[in-house]
Amino acid sequence: MPHLLPDRSTLARAVRVRGLAVASALSCLCAAPAQGDSFTVLVMDPLASKLACACVAGYAQRDYAALGTFLQARLGQPVRTVHAESLVAGTAKADGRVDLVIGKHSVVVYDARAAQLPVVPLLSLSGTDGATTQRGLVVVRGADPAQQFGDLRGYRLLLGPAEAEEKHAAALALWQRAGLPAPAPLETFATCSIAAQALLALPAGERAAALVSSYAKPLLEGCGTIDAGALRVVGETAPVAFVTAFATSRVAPEDLAGLRRALLAVGSDEELCAALETRDGFVAYRAPVPAPVPWPGWRGAARDGFVPWLPDRLPQKPAVAWERRLHGQGLGGLAATGQFVIVGDRDDNDTEDLWLCLDAATGDVRWRFASAAPGELDYGNSPRATPLLAGDAVFLLGALGNLHCVDLATGRLRWQVDFATSFPAELPTWGFCGSPLLADGALVIAPGAPDASLVGLDPATGKLRWQTAGGPPAYASFLVAHFGGRRQLVGCDAGSFGGFDPATGERLWRLAPAGKGDFFVPTPLAVDGSLVFCSENHGTRLHRGRPDGTIDPEPAARCRDLAPDTTTPVVANGRLFGVWEGMHCLDVAAGLRPVWTAQDRAYGDHASLFASPAAVLVVSARGELVLLDAKADEHRVLGRQWAFDPPCEVYSHPALVGDRLYVRGPEAIRCLVLGAQ
Repeated sequence: MPHLLPDRSTLARAVRVRGLAVASALSCLCAAPAQGDSFTVLVMDPLASKLACACVAGYAQRDYAALGTFLQARLGQPVRTVHAESLVAGTAKADGRVDLVIGKHSVVVYDARAAQLPVVPLLSLSGTDGATTQRGLVVVRGADPAQQFGDLRGYRLLLGPAEAEEKHAAALALWQRAGLPAPAPLETFATCSIAAQALLALPAGERAAALVSSYAKPLLEGCGTIDAGALRVVGETAPVAFVTAFATSRVAPEDLAGLRRALLAVGSDEELCAALETRDGFVAYRAPVPAPVPWPGWRGAARDGFVPWLPDRLPQKPAVAWERRLHGQGLGGLAATGQFVIVGDRDDNDTEDLWLCLDAATGDVRWRFASAAPGELDYGNSPRATPLLAGDAVFLLGALGNLHCVDLATGRLRWQVDFATSFPAELPTWGFCGSPLLADGALVIAPGAPDASLVGLDPATGKLRWQTAGGPPAYASFLVAHFGGRRQLVGCDAGSFGGFDPATGERLWRLAPAGKGDFFVPTPLAVDGSLVFCSENHGTRLHRGRPDGTIDPEPAARCRDLAPDTTTPVVANGRLFGVWEGMHCLDVAAGLRPVWTAQDRAYGDHASLFASPAAVLVVSARGELVLLDAKADEHRVLGRQWAFDPPCEVYSHPALVGDRLYVRGPEAIRCLVLGAQ
């Protein structure tokens, strides 16, 4: 399929030419307005009525003429509005006199940078949901086998232009964070509709994905550019700033405050808010939290428990965005995206698993899904496994072995599998705890049956793809990683660790501890091509791989003092952090040599851990948040706060999406804003 844009050298020349054109067209913007000039608003908002079609009722029909009338009364001078898709075209329409630019943040910044024109972001325009950000959506064709972003290894990636951050830079960052090889060559398409149509026009067997803006997807289907369901979302980029109001240098510094006040007043005019399709009007501009990604499974979207962002400090007091009451204590972790939070619960009679999908912004219940699950387990009967979000589906596993695939948007059941009938085995003492995993197109579960210890299912239908004989299930989850030069599933049953071929389930190696008695709760950790195993009786061990993909049974390094029975460590800044009767910081490259050990009320026998390149966030079993400096050679606390008041038990692993931390206590789930000032 031919590219719809020139080659890179031609494109580079075009960008330079465009920059010269922008500079020429915008040079007069630096001049102060002449006496009697009208105040000019250049609208580059892609959801403005004059820049979008009217195919979707009540959407993309923002009336900026109404804003002009409003500002004219507030500013006490004539106001005119000009619509254009670029600063070049808009400035030409406005005879070079533009005071306020309202448009997609990245496009305005790109054009202004090309012209070396200073623009000042004043405020953000909120959407009908109150959000001021958008995302790039990674889409594949409806019949494509990919179920999540990690399945796109080897795929072509159809990007948007460089100035569209959500379809270009943010997409490449998502690709990199997933550990996928960089797409080459880069294929860029001018608009969402062109990229979507190019993707659909590819031969049926060609593997490819495209980027479309989250705001544009309703228009693609509503306008008939693509058929409903023709494209399926398998990933989302980090949120980026969307529609922002910028002042040009024609606005005198002493007039900025008055202009800002006039725009803020929009939020108090209900009729104008309706005309602008906004809930809160213009609100304080705040750069998006860098690199937030969905938290689809028990350890999020990134490998090894690594998340791309943690704050450099915590707010002095918890900033609670919302709280939702639940029926009772839950042990299973939370899964979340920028839109949804999935949490497992039990009904009041303790006979059904109850799954809730909450609105990530408000905590409102989007849907409930109930499944009969009578039984009696130690520590209650609520689900232990973290739900798995993948594209438009969510996989739910109850403690008694009831596995369901439901529609993420509606909660409608797609298929179900009962371990007791499909893979008969003795129920583990503490129930089924390992979270489902998607690996190379298969949904991997661990029923622990003699002939089906590990199983791969078709995620679309629930039908069996492969099964592997082995031992009863452990309580840890599996991971997929490159080890010994081979991509493989790594996990454990009740008596040993093992590596497995993700395509067939074939067992590649087995490693049994020298002594018995481990419960195998901490999940193995992939670190720089090696594996780290932790258990209460054998401490922490680091094992290397062999060229044939098997494991060297002799540990390359060991730390007996870090012997957690439930907590999985994390790695940050080349150091392994783990909780067991204190916090342990170990130097991985130096053979797990202790860097420091610290005692603290938050470091008992259990905690949930998050790691970024520079920090570690601890959520203690009592719900205390402790932020640690991962680079310091001593125990250095950067901030701490309590998730709940009064403190309460927090054994469910929280989910972190951007600066939103979702924490579950015995009776409620809370959304905390870690980036609050």
